[in-house]
Amino acid sequence: MKCKLFSHTVLAAMSFVGTIGNLNAGDHAAAATPEMTPPGEARSMVEAGRMGAATRRPAREFSGAPITPVSADPTARAGSPDEDAAVPPRAEDAVEIDVPRFAPMTDGEPRRSRSVRSNASGTTDKSVEGKRSIDYNDPRAQMITPLDGSRLLPAQTFEWSPGENVDDYYLQIGSCFECADLLDEEEGQSLQRSVSLPVDGRSIYVTLFSYIDGVWYWIDYQYRAASRQLTAAQMISPVAGSTLSVSQRSVWDAGYGADTYYLRIGSCAGCKDILDENEGLGLSRTAALPEDGRVTYVRLFSRLQGQWWYRDYQYRAARPSSGGTTVRVNVVNSLGYSINVSINGQVIGGIPAYGTAGATVKVASLTVMFRVNQPVLGTRTLGDPMSGVFSTIQNPSGTYTFKVTNVIGGSWFFLPLVTNQTAVPLLIEVNGGLQAENRCNCVAPAATPRVGTGYYRFYSNSNVRLFDDASDYQGAYRYFGVDYNGGVSKGTPLTPYLKADSGVVELVISQAP
Repeated sequence: MKCKLFSHTVLAAMSFVGTIGNLNAGDHAAAATPEMTPPGEARSMVEAGRMGAATRRPAREFSGAPITPVSADPTARAGSPDEDAAVPPRAEDAVEIDVPRFAPMTDGEPRRSRSVRSNASGTTDKSVEGKRSIDYNDPRAQMITPLDGSRLLPAQTFEWSPGENVDDYYLQIGSCFECADLLDEEEGQSLQRSVSLPVDGRSIYVTLFSYIDGVWYWIDYQYRAASRQLTAAQMISPVAGSTLSVSQRSVWDAGYGADTYYLRIGSCAGCKDILDENEGLGLSRTAALPEDGRVTYVRLFSRLQGQWWYRDYQYRAARPSSGGTTVRVNVVNSLGYSINVSINGQVIGGIPAYGTAGATVKVASLTVMFRVNQPVLGTRTLGDPMSGVFSTIQNPSGTYTFKVTNVIGGSWFFLPLVTNQTAVPLLIEVNGGLQAENRCNCVAPAATPRVGTGYYRFYSNSNVRLFDDASDYQGAYRYFGVDYNGGVSKGTPLTPYLKADSGVVELVISQAP
């Protein structure tokens, strides 16, 4: 079923904590702006092509019985938020967290299966039981979500940290250790990947590779596939055992079959002296927390078919700050969609498309990260994910201005805006025929200007194909850019039409396929 998109004239906006700051000439420059060819309209570049039924192998979908709840989640405990289940405070500290080891590969190719993978000293490096946190001294990319050892969703998004000086990422997912029967894919500079997974409760093994200075390094993770049963929600962030912020945002997954969530935060297990709140169907909550270093307990309830189940988590409250400098952080969003901004791992807020906002923070070091909010059509997220992190600034002072553009590290992205001047709706495909091919199954309506479907990876041979709405991506099409079909490369690169910083490419089509 195809869905229609409307004109790219209204963009979502989010509030940003702090006031909007003026960008003074004396501000620190945190990012450079690339020089690019002046933009134009790719009106005269449109050409015709034809797509056969077997020109590209379709993505493999998992088959099997539908997910039907038959029993409650055995890993969660039964208990209602209406009951008094508090446990007196104990004197122990938060749980110590193991971290993965830094282990270089002995061979340089992630695609080849290995019965044993060894680190430089020759000892076997397998998944580390109980690892739950990010080691920021480790230059490898590390999995942020889902938590190692957790139960996965049928449609699961894997998200990892950028690491340090990582030139490429590679993700393998399999049904056994070192297997890659579920996914075996180079991810470029992307920091996340959404995958459809089995729902039979099997163990799932994930290997995340980082290409650093010409050598592949890896970390192994192990999970449990979803099963045909109700599953209580699990906390995604903050990581269990970590130190909380004074204003902490807690984020949890949806579990399976839950119709209500309830969050309780206290100074003892089951206590509710800090927060006691029904969250409805919300999947996050920001709460003000004490700043005294106490052990803090979080209980996350899920209601499954009328019965409450919960999971307990333990953290350390922040300690009173004794250092740091007050600095001003301004962020310029040059992109056509809003972004969320984090400072030192804490989400600060959002900035609308083409907007500027800022915040004043007290920090000893400064790391600014951002994530682009992808457009959503129904239940589908459109475009390719975009996120990045600026280099950490030690002992910061004064005002810093960070500019978010369509160039992140060594990766370029573009936002094609299709103006459909024809009398028929046109089905949109981006990067057709390439490994980065993206068929959004969305439509530019007839006689509609500037229809956007999100950002996509940009290459020298990127293209945008437009098919008849009823074609199911078969038969005749019009295209912009470089088209490779039937062993022949045709067309003109879109590079001269790419607008600097925003990555917008204006495409005007006046003749139907």
